[in-house]
Parts: sequence; structure tokens; C-alpha cells
Amino acid sequence: MTLDGAVGGVRNRGAKAGFKFPSTVEWANLGISPSDWAASAGQVSSTVEWDDVKWLCEVSSLPVFIKGVMCGEDAVKGVECGASGIIVSNHGGRQLDEAPSTLSVLGHVCNALRDAGVYDSCDVLIDGGIRRGSDVVKAS
Repeated sequence: MTLDGAVGGVRNRGAKAGFKFPSTVEWANLGISPSDWAASAGQVSSTVEWDDVKWLCEVSSLPVFIKGVMCGEDAVKGVECGASGIIVSNHGGRQLDEAPSTLSVLGHVCNALRDAGVYDSCDVLIDGGIRRGSDVVKAS
């Protein structure tokens, strides 16, 4: 479940270049083209709250991972709501302009989970920010 990307990022270069997905490309889970913004407008909500996360965790037979976590408090809240894991992500900075790097917040997220006593009850993943071997060591 993505928590922080309810609105697509502004892509000035793509717009200036006239980029548009071919109409034959579809989002597999929606059956519509990403270029058909009018049809997709109602598919994503910017009003998701922690109760929605809790509900999804309760009704799903699958493990629920919370993506877009960039602070320890949100990681703890997600696990308290029943999430099986946390994905530290800024969506490559494409959706959240000026966001800190995932590697720079990973330690804070893990420490908050440890301090809350829930670190061992969830998985913590990171989707980016790793550029070289030394970054792997920092993330460990």
C-alpha cells in the first residue's frame, strides 16, 4: 500500500517533450492506459488514513507492506496497524520533489521500530538510495 504518492509528480520535461503513453499500454490492475488520466482520477485517493491501513491489514490474507515511509513515527504506526513490513521509499524522488534520500532516513526508521519494540515483528525494505557497495554497508 503506497501511503505517500496519491498524486502524480509534475514531470515538466515529459510534458514539454509531449510524452504520452501509447493507448495500447495499460495498468494491469486497472485495465486503462496511464495516459487516460480522466478515467484513472477516481482510482487513487489522497484521503487514506491509518484506519484504512488497519482495515486492509485485517481483511487481507496477504502480508501488507507500507510503501513511502520516510520517518520512524510512520513506520511504527504502520506496524501497529498490522503491516507486515515497511518500505522506505521516496519513489526515486519523482513523486516527492526535495524529499531526503531513503538511505539518509533508514537508520531513523529502524531505530524508531527498535525503540517501539516492533522491529523484530516486521520486515524493513529500502527501494533506492543504494549506489555503491559502501551504501550497502551503511544500510546494514
